[in-house]
Amino acid sequence: MIPDNGTMGTVMPATLARVPRTVFALTVGVIAALISMIGSAGASYWGDEAASVMSATRPLHTLWPVLGNVDAVHGLYYVFLHGWIDIFGASEFSTRFPSALAVGAAATGLVLLVWRMHGPRLAIAAGLIFAILPRVTNIGSEARGYAIAVAGVVWVVYGLVCLLESSKKHRGLWWLWAVGLAITSTVFMYSLLILPVVGLWLLLDPARGARLWRTVRYGALAAALSLPIIAIGFLERGQIEFLGNRPPGVNGVLVTQWFGNINLAIIAWALILVAIVNIVLRMIAKADVRLPLLALIWTVLPPVILGLISIFSPSYSQRYLSMCTPAVAILIAWGIRSIAVRLQPKLFGQILGVALVLSLAVTGYSSYAAQRGPHGKDGSDLRQIAETIGAHAKPGDAVVFNGDIRPSRKPRLALRLYPEDFTGILDPGLKKSYVKTAHLWDETYDADKTTVPTGVDTVWYVISGPDKIKREKADLAHLKDQGFDVVDKTTLKRSWVLQLERADAH
Repeated sequence: MIPDNGTMGTVMPATLARVPRTVFALTVGVIAALISMIGSAGASYWGDEAASVMSATRPLHTLWPVLGNVDAVHGLYYVFLHGWIDIFGASEFSTRFPSALAVGAAATGLVLLVWRMHGPRLAIAAGLIFAILPRVTNIGSEARGYAIAVAGVVWVVYGLVCLLESSKKHRGLWWLWAVGLAITSTVFMYSLLILPVVGLWLLLDPARGARLWRTVRYGALAAALSLPIIAIGFLERGQIEFLGNRPPGVNGVLVTQWFGNINLAIIAWALILVAIVNIVLRMIAKADVRLPLLALIWTVLPPVILGLISIFSPSYSQRYLSMCTPAVAILIAWGIRSIAVRLQPKLFGQILGVALVLSLAVTGYSSYAAQRGPHGKDGSDLRQIAETIGAHAKPGDAVVFNGDIRPSRKPRLALRLYPEDFTGILDPGLKKSYVKTAHLWDETYDADKTTVPTGVDTVWYVISGPDKIKREKADLAHLKDQGFDVVDKTTLKRSWVLQLERADAH
């Protein structure tokens, strides 16, 4: 039997103690990856994923001008996804699979981090809790770079802890650590918020000594290496100005930011409060609080910093704070531990610990299932638009898209994301393909200015967003002037697909 520093049960069976910790960490990582992977192809692509997939499928030489105008902060991910798609294709499952792998890598690193700082039981619990958090299962099942950034942050923190605990200076490894953080920030710029987190954590450590200044020195190096992406992010900040019109509110911060639904949020926050009380009591008793204090700062400081930045420039997004999910998992696990170790006999504490983890899984399942439903990505129905066209249109028909909503919501994204359903269908509204522009999206004519070729007898008109009855009037009137009447209508989650026939062709 080996000691476990008072985690959920104080010992680990001797047979398991002989198994290398990397085996446990990798096992939890595989479980986490599978949880995110299962059902990941269930939901339609949505607008943000459209930016990823369209950027990654365009010829690589045409991507560089785009990044000079927009989305340069996602450029490294787009380049990676370009190579991935060349090998594995652009299906929903394929493009989302790297994110599931990244969640697995993050869970593996988290187990190693917690194990090193506290012990195996808490480490395994934290890794499993991380794997089932709705924010994690969301970023682990979408074609964006957030999960990769979370994995990078976890391994940066783990690497830092290893370096700080080493008796040698390892200058080369410190350089490698700084470069690793810079690369992570290039995947997602706000990953740099981990620097003030670890800085404050070390500042509060009475035994910080030279460790703080070494971290500051190499952290400054990482920040310097990240200056290009910081500068580009500042110059392109206008593309997230819309966040100023969408404040998260109390529900956004306390519920959807990490927990997905109110039931899970109540349990999670209750356990986090227990953890905070335990941290305070341990600090008063001068007991070791390095791990839970790190988790607390990691959970609280990034949202506070983003909130302060947003006073001057809109920056607060719940998805940006995915980087805090490993810390949230540690705090929840610490809260469970704080309760479990006080129960006697120890078996009761172990049973309660397992029950609390299961309660998190049960209450989180509704969010997990919703994420994997047909409209699980922001209510998007782009796949359903494509399937409707693919099932009913015939070669030689034309499709006209209403385009008076923001680009990431436009229904014509269905054509770019599911081109096989539009084979042989004419696109008279296209002015210039996105691959021939220095921007993310197609250049198009307004639907009420689009001329349908004379040889076309059937037009499919697609409109998405609010106030469709009001917004479709001018478009349908223009098509009516060209001789087309509405003969059928399909209502989808967020869109309408109307079939129009040329009157003299009936």
